[in-house]
Amino acid sequence: MTRPRPTGPRRSSAAGARIRALAAADAAVYRALRLRSLREHRDSFTSTYEEEARRPLADSRKRLERTGKRRDDFILGAFAADGAMIGVAGLERLPRRQERHKSRLFGVYVAADHGGQGVGRALVRAVIARARRIAGLEQVHLTVTRSNAAAVRLYRREGFVVYGVERAAVRLAGGGTVDKNHMVLFL
Repeated sequence: MTRPRPTGPRRSSAAGARIRALAAADAAVYRALRLRSLREHRDSFTSTYEEEARRPLADSRKRLERTGKRRDDFILGAFAADGAMIGVAGLERLPRRQERHKSRLFGVYVAADHGGQGVGRALVRAVIARARRIAGLEQVHLTVTRSNAAAVRLYRREGFVVYGVERAAVRLAGGGTVDKNHMVLFL
């Protein structure tokens, strides 16, 4: 299977990865990476692999089209030198007038075979840099599984602070629950 080559301007890089905004044409590789993240890290996301796998590719295409049309919402992909998508992170601005000063970082994932190379840090930094250019945006919020020490460390290093812990935030399909840290970065 050949992978589509990234197109568009180079945004930033880490360990040879190119980071750019995703478009509808990236739907298949985005969906494949998202499904991989859900399969490998069931306790890190609120969506499940089974739920997402039942959705058609058209849903991923629509999501990328929607974020591509909104100036303040985006999903970034990190691409290896061979064109494979190896990481992803998104930002969405809250839509209500009295909350439009806030946004949400979501779906951060780096393929395990590219972990520890700075790709996750580069993605988070690229999201933050782009968020800082959005007029009126003051805060970036996220939730992260409390036991995911590497992710919590990454977010802390980038300036996020924990402002609350939600106990039993996610009830896992196979049983058990996980707590989530609520974190914020003030731009």
